Amino acid sequence: MKKLTKEKRDILIDTLAYQIMEGMDYESMECYVIEQLTDYYNTLNNEELITDAEHYFQAPLEEIV
Repeated sequence: MKKLTKEKRDILIDTLAYQIMEGMDYESMECYVIEQLTDYYNTLNNEELITDAEHYFQAPLEEIV
């Protein structure tokens, strides 16, 4: 099994992620971002989700939804 130092692992991850992103068209990238954000927001409890939304929109929840 090949071994990586922490530094080389970080470089490999950054390089791989960047190259995959470079190969995506806009539609694929958009789908990926939406999927990742949806997955992230699904991990938050209601209070955290509301806080994030109110901070992003700079408005109270009642004005957002």
